Amino acid sequence: MRAVVHIGAPKTGSSSIQAFLGRNGAALAAQGVRHARLHPRRGSQLEYAVAAQTRAGETLRREHALRYGYRDMAAQERETEALLGQLREERRSSAAPVFAISSEHLLAWLTTPGAIDALDVMLGEVFDEVRYVLYLRRQEEQLASAYSERIKRGTTRTLDAFLEAHLHKLDHERVVRRWVDRVGRERLDLRLLDTDFLVDGDLLADFCAVCGGVDMTRLERPPRKNESLSAEAAEVLRLFNTHTPELRADGRRDPRGRWLRTRLSEVSAAGSRIALTSAQRARVRAAHAESNERLRRDFFPERAALFAPAAAPPEPRDISAIREDALRLASQLLAQAAPSRARDAGGARAESRNTGAMARLIRRARRSAGRLVTRARPGRLRLSRI
Repeated sequence: MRAVVHIGAPKTGSSSIQAFLGRNGAALAAQGVRHARLHPRRGSQLEYAVAAQTRAGETLRREHALRYGYRDMAAQERETEALLGQLREERRSSAAPVFAISSEHLLAWLTTPGAIDALDVMLGEVFDEVRYVLYLRRQEEQLASAYSERIKRGTTRTLDAFLEAHLHKLDHERVVRRWVDRVGRERLDLRLLDTDFLVDGDLLADFCAVCGGVDMTRLERPPRKNESLSAEAAEVLRLFNTHTPELRADGRRDPRGRWLRTRLSEVSAAGSRIALTSAQRARVRAAHAESNERLRRDFFPERAALFAPAAAPPEPRDISAIREDALRLASQLLAQAAPSRARDAGGARAESRNTGAMARLIRRARRSAGRLVTRARPGRLRLSRI
């Protein structure tokens, strides 16, 4: 049995691949591709990253441990044993020639040679062959999408500050070399999230081809997953994050923040997209031009450029206009927060518990809003100070 291990990168359609695998388990197995999850309700199979770090003797970063419930090394070891038990059983009971794994956490979390080696050795104990799949995305697009994700995870940085902090983390060559050095070039299938590269110009069709030519005719396409927030919704959540961390001290998610993130995701389709200015895009491209060219030369010599030329997107809205609409959106959501939360939860007990939580959120946000905006005329908010 051959393992096909999709390792990311984050914000390159990983959630869509995972939803596709989850929805089509039986149909894929009928075509010789087996996919099984240790935690069925998770999309990303981050337990593989946990197991690799555990076998390398690495404890998870505190944020990761809190978020996913791995309190100590003993918890990591239990997860590792459970995963290995599942893999051995799959190998024993399945006749499928391919076992598909997908976790962008592998690329994000395994940053040391020891952790990558540990993953490769662990999988090599179970499978006859292990191949890794990595998708690369145009850096300026990936950064804008990553900003939305980090806002959902509690960051308080503006887009400018986020760009400053993450610009160096978008060096595709550095990441590719890290994996090539450990698993070998012949076992790393490097792909480009570019329509002129992907099979049929489609990510899912491309991944099916990587898995051995799966026929997608009768397979179900999932709805789009993990959509980015609008620029206005992201600004609402950024301001909220300055008052309320996403995770409590015990690792649980704050219920008010969870409610707000859900509502903001629902209304984001009507807003403007998070986008870099032309100057920011030029800066990102310039920062990675040389390393992208080396990747093209060494891995894609038939291409004129690593990523195909793309039309320049329109300039994003002015930040003051985004913030003005963000504060209007926040006022609308907060005005309806308590009663809608109570109705959605259902029952008198839920109403009393959740209304109190939402009322505290409203009071806090109104105090903050009072410092940030003034009412210029009825029905319109104007920014005075951020």
